[in-house]
Amino acid sequence: MIRIFDTTTYSECAILKGHGLTITKLCWAEDDSFLVSVGRDRQWTIYETQEWKVIKAMGKAHARIIWDVSVAPVEFGKVFVTGSRDKSVKIWGGENWECISTVKFSEAVTSCSFLHELVGDMVFVAVGLENGKIYILGCEKGSEHFKIVESLDDRYDLL
Repeated sequence: MIRIFDTTTYSECAILKGHGLTITKLCWAEDDSFLVSVGRDRQWTIYETQEWKVIKAMGKAHARIIWDVSVAPVEFGKVFVTGSRDKSVKIWGGENWECISTVKFSEAVTSCSFLHELVGDMVFVAVGLENGKIYILGCEKGSEHFKIVESLDDRYDLL
C-alpha cells in the first residue's frame, strides 16, 4: 500500500491500495492530477489525487516485474511509460489508458524516464538496460509511434 501524508501537518491523509506485491516505483503527473505506481506484481495502478481513488489498474501489464514508470510532460498528453524485466517498455495513454506503443530490447529494462519538456514537437524517453546501455526513444506530438532515435553504448566509457 501507499501512504500519503499532508506535509503541512505531517498527518496521514490517504492509504492507497492497488498492488499484491512490492511497489517498485511511484511517479506523479507534472500537474499533480494523478499518481502512477508499478510493482513486482507486473501491474500498474493510476490514482486520481483529489479523492485518492483508483482511475484504472492494469494487471499483467508486462510479463515480468515492472521496475520503473515515468509520466510524459503535460503538453504531450496523459501518457506514461513503464519499463520491465521482460525486455520492453510500454507507452500507455488515450481515453482508456491502453498500451499505445511497445519497444522491445535485448536486455531487461531497469529504468525509463521522460524528458520533462518537449523539444520542438518531440518528446523523448531515456531507457536504461540491465547491461548498462542507454537508449533514447522519440515520438512526435500527435503520434503514438515511439522509436529509438539514439543509443549510447561502450564508446561513452567513463574514466
